[in-house]
Formats: sequence, structure tokens, C-alpha cells
Amino acid sequence: MPRDHDPGLVRPLDPADLPDCLDLAADRGWPPEDVKWRFALAAGSVFGVDDPRGGLAATIAVTRYEPGLAVIGLLLVAARHGRRGLGRRLTEHALEWAAGRVVYLYATPEGQPLYEALGFRVLDHVTRHVGPFRPAAPWAGGLAGGLLVRPPVPADRAEVLALDRAVFGASRASSLGALARLADQVVVAADGQGIAGHGSAWRNLDVLTIGPLVARDDAVAMALIQAMAEPADGPVRVDLPARHAGVSRWLAARGVLPAAPDPLMSYQGQPLPGDRDQLYGLFMQAVG
Repeated sequence: MPRDHDPGLVRPLDPADLPDCLDLAADRGWPPEDVKWRFALAAGSVFGVDDPRGGLAATIAVTRYEPGLAVIGLLLVAARHGRRGLGRRLTEHALEWAAGRVVYLYATPEGQPLYEALGFRVLDHVTRHVGPFRPAAPWAGGLAGGLLVRPPVPADRAEVLALDRAVFGASRASSLGALARLADQVVVAADGQGIAGHGSAWRNLDVLTIGPLVARDDAVAMALIQAMAEPADGPVRVDLPARHAGVSRWLAARGVLPAAPDPLMSYQGQPLPGDRDQLYGLFMQAVG
């Protein structure tokens, strides 16, 4: 029988563990983000350590993308099990699970020292923008140069997936398909050259999250954001890489305000694949 202060082995979690995941999140002051946890459990591999008193003592998620990329997220340790090595144990387990891949994550201030000790290095930062979107003018759906933002049609699928893979550096076909089934909106930007970008908007609690967001340039990104954000009844969230300072200022001017940036870290400082300059919005930090 395990001692009260000695949590057990790392084990894979499944959708039946969702209530315990939400309880653990509440223990650390995280909101009950049911959609995020459900998606992580379905799209990747979530591991946990059982608490001898019941529920979970700790969790971590690993989402693998082919051919060679993995994202770590949702590292949580119950307050009463803190500073006992559980976070290190789970992160090392995640690295083993993702062996042979480029591994990255978005760190919290609390987690960054642990990740640095394990060999992660800061590559970039991402800034969470949240607030009610105030458009400069009513959105008409088009831009100069013939760019049109519209819902996708079946004929767009191959081109959207090819663009997304080139930008992300790995295939997100399965995740994008799953997201399309729960999203409030899925849109593409197209012109005479083809698909110039795509984005999704989905609801997490009372916030409309815009992401992932892939765009040829700032103008396309802003057109996609405005098309999805203008109908929102309440706050909008965009997790924007720090390099897109112009879009950050544009969002802030429209009421979607930046928070403190979070570091993007990769294991052993490995560069991330893909044309990341065209990645304007994360899906969610937990899964990349």
C-alpha cells in the first residue's frame, strides 16, 4: 500500500480521467477548461500520477506530429505534492515518449527553471492577447488585391493542409479535422494565387479563441482575425508569436490586450521546423 506522501507510477490517462484532470487544474488555480483537456486527451497522450488519497497528483501531455515534432503541455502538480520531483519525473517521461523528435513547449514562470535544468532553451516568446474586439470598420469579407475571407469548401482541403504543413513543419491534418468539428468558425483567405491563410475560432469557457492562424503576411492575418472576431459576443483570445509586433499593436488598438509573454522553449535548443514566420496564432499552448 503506497504511503500517503508517495504517489504511484506514471500511467496513461483517458477520457474517463477528465473529472480528475479538472479537479487537479482547480487545485492549482487553473480554470475548468473542459474543451482543452478533452482535446489533449483525444489528440495526444496525457500521462498522470495517481494521488494515494484519490484523484491525480500530477499530469503532463505529449502531442506528437509526424514526421518528427512533439509538444509538451499541461504539466501540473497538486499543491500538496509540490517540490517532490513529480514535475521532473513526468517531464523526463514525456521526453522518453517523444524520443527522436524535436520537442518544444510553452513555459510558465513557475515551470521555466525546471525545463532549463532538463536542457530546454528559450527560442522565442508568445503573447496572449485577450479582450473584446472592436473593429475599425464593419467587415465586408474582402480586401484590396482580390483577397477574400470565406468558409472553406472541400476543394480547399489539400491546399490548406499543404500550407499548414509547410508553416508548422509537420502534419496537423488529424488535429485540424477534429477542431473543425467543434469550432464556431473555420475560414480561409484566398486570392488569385490560391489559399493565402486559414484560421479557426473555438470557444473555451466564455472566451472565443482564434487559432491556429496561418497567414502569408500581416494583412492576411488581420483580415482573418477580423472576420472571426467581429461576430464574437464577449472576449477574444489570440496567442501571437512575439515577432508579429505589428499585429500585436493592431490587436491592442482594437481592445484585445497583451499579457506578459510566455517563453517558447525547445529541448537542447533545437530549431523548430517549418516557415514559422507565417504562423500567427497557436491552436493552444498545450498542444502547439
